[in-house]
Amino acid sequence: MCGRYSTAKIPKKKFEEKLKVKLEDYSPSFNACPGTTHPAISSNGDMTKISNMTWGLIPYWSKTPNPKIKPINARSETLWQKPSFKNLIKNKRCLIPASGYYEWHSSETGKTPHFIYAADESPLAFGALYDSWNNGQDIQISSYAIITKKAASCINFIHDRMPVVVPEELWNDWINPKSPPDLINEMINDSIQRFNFHPVSNLVNNPRNDSPALTDPV
Repeated sequence: MCGRYSTAKIPKKKFEEKLKVKLEDYSPSFNACPGTTHPAISSNGDMTKISNMTWGLIPYWSKTPNPKIKPINARSETLWQKPSFKNLIKNKRCLIPASGYYEWHSSETGKTPHFIYAADESPLAFGALYDSWNNGQDIQISSYAIITKKAASCINFIHDRMPVVVPEELWNDWINPKSPPDLINEMINDSIQRFNFHPVSNLVNNPRNDSPALTDPV
């Protein structure tokens, strides 16, 4: 799964040049948590845009934005079958910019958080699904869920799942609502597999902690 990540140290210029989009100002976080808003990049085919979306998917057909039914992750293996995801994977895909993410390794002595990032230290772009919910009046909430898959061999000792990380050369294809199912599945299967990682302090366990110290190795 993916339950925490960092939006700090994202190279805005790279995303802007590659996707021809202007990244609006946002508050970088070293401890991005579910239920909070973060940058998401999407396209309707004619225009690519950056939005601040809530992490935790609220399908448009939900009667209320009930926090108990907001998935933060979507398993890649069942995207085309689950009612909450099967229509979104076709044409409501977005990219979630990140500099790395956290995962916890369980052992007899407890759980140790690790910070995981690209082996070449390039920015990450998580493949995600998004939707917009409204109450039929003046309240609208855009939200997303990060797609996960079986973890790469270099990090599967930490956790058996990881986010789908879309390679830079496929960013435009991922957000293009006209990309065919075969290409979508290919992008998921061929997502980035090479990562570096290091243990970090338990400071990340508390959502209220948000500082550069969270990503420091210990």
